[in-house]
Amino acid sequence: MTQTASMVRVLATHAADFRDDEPLIAATGAELPKGDAILDPVRMATESKFPLSTKMTLALTPRRIVVYKNGWGNKVGALLGDVPQTRLTNITITWNRKLAIIAFALADAPPVAMRTTEPDDAELLRQAFLNLRGRL
Repeated sequence: MTQTASMVRVLATHAADFRDDEPLIAATGAELPKGDAILDPVRMATESKFPLSTKMTLALTPRRIVVYKNGWGNKVGALLGDVPQTRLTNITITWNRKLAIIAFALADAPPVAMRTTEPDDAELLRQAFLNLRGRL
């Protein structure tokens, strides 16, 4: 498996979060647009219990999506939490004008959508998720 720049950034500071039996499969950057009523971070966090930050890095493993807060210079910062794969039903990417929106469909809450800052890495994450589910 080829490591993307997003994966390298995660592993550079958080390699201990990924055990040998739960490897990092994919990662991407994302952010919550400011002033967007549909993607309101407070409403999304309350309804979905999906860990969110203004800027974050999402890391996919066979069991979960791990969410990290981003710091200055696109550095991967503190661990915000994770979402078990059992809660995820689908990951989609939609192009809205020049922006790519990544959406996580949840079994027990409304979907969570955010702008992806790395569309190519987001697509690799989506494909890896579909492969894990046997849909690709």
